[in-house]
Order: sequence, then C-alpha cells, then structure tokens
Amino acid sequence: EPNLTFIALEDRDLVAHFALKSYTITATAEPEKGGTINGETFFCEEFDHGEEVMLLAEAAEGYEFVNWSEDGEDSGSVNPLVFDATEDRTLLANFQHQ
Repeated sequence: EPNLTFIALEDRDLVAHFALKSYTITATAEPEKGGTINGETFFCEEFDHGEEVMLLAEAAEGYEFVNWSEDGEDSGSVNPLVFDATEDRTLLANFQHQ
C-alpha cells in the first residue's frame, strides 16, 4: 500500500521500500525476413526507468533499412536508435527490398 495511516502514541522508526518502474521495449523487423534488431527478428526486453535502450537495425542481404515506426507514425531513420526507457514502447524496424 502506498499510504500508511496510524496514530502516533510513541516514537517509531518507519522504513519505506521503493522499486524502479520497469518497461517493456519491443521491436519487430518488418518484413520479418528484411533484417534484425539487435540480432533478432523480434526483440523484447525489460528496462528499468531511465535506463538507456539501444536498438540496432541490420538489414538482411538484399534489403535496406528504411526507418523506425511506432503506432503507425514515422519515428525517424537514426540507426542505432537510442533513448531512455520511460514507458512501454512497441516499434517496427522497417526494411525494403533493394
């Protein structure tokens, strides 16, 4: 419970325990045979709040990396993509046939 209510009748020592939030970062190659993210066609890992995330898209033979997208929106073509984990994210690494 995040809240504690009590009547103070004497001195007491209280200890609060905190934990960092963690977030799931997911990235998928699109199309799957087009390449990899950090060596996998499907990347999914947990990161602590504020932890640096680095996603490296590598094109398979005959393909080239186009961009990152999230929720149907273009997220740029910077590669590797580096950001701090502050929320769950689901990204696509978009590749096209050469």
